Amino acid sequence: MAAVCCLGAAFQGGITVAVSQGGQTRHLLYTVGTNSLRVECTDAGYPYPRDIVNMRSGAIIILFPNNRSFMKLPGKSPAPSGSPMSRIGPMPVPGAPAMPMIPRPAEPLELKATGRTTNILGYACASYELINRAEVMDIWATKELPPFQPYLQGQPPVFGAPVMTEQWGQSLKMAKLFPLEAILKFENGRELYRFQVTNIQKMKIKDAALFRPPPHYNEIQPMPF
Repeated sequence: MAAVCCLGAAFQGGITVAVSQGGQTRHLLYTVGTNSLRVECTDAGYPYPRDIVNMRSGAIIILFPNNRSFMKLPGKSPAPSGSPMSRIGPMPVPGAPAMPMIPRPAEPLELKATGRTTNILGYACASYELINRAEVMDIWATKELPPFQPYLQGQPPVFGAPVMTEQWGQSLKMAKLFPLEAILKFENGRELYRFQVTNIQKMKIKDAALFRPPPHYNEIQPMPF
């Protein structure tokens, strides 16, 4: 498959992912269109929010099926968004109590290339590490898919010190890489978190409605920063 451009527009199709933490596993579907990306949790039993991302501007629309509403977030966020998918359990909805007033780091963790390469699901991948104190994340990522977009279930928090499972996705996004595998461990080897791409299907996405709010959804405003 040909490598994608910086917008990741050459690839169209679906990417399925399993995210495991704390004995629980959730499943994500990335649907990649020409200039837009849709990220959603496919597990049954809860009306999980769905993200629509403009790959040119970085602007995000979060759909809330539980109350038929949507929220628009600008392309440039004042703080790293991280990946709230790493927090097992429903995320707060707009209007929830504010988090403690602790400033969040302004920069994502630095990716360090290890020099190793491999092939995963037919895609050339390079090995990277993220290290934060006693936590080490090993990542295999490719440039042949669109830049990574962490799954958001609500407005990214502005305050409160993020943990590694919130930071790593932003590092991949800024490097314009998509992870095929990411495993977070303590230095003693105990696994804490795993992000694993399980299937990649290249196909034309013809349903433009996937990348816009349904007409019966009402817009809500994000909380001011």
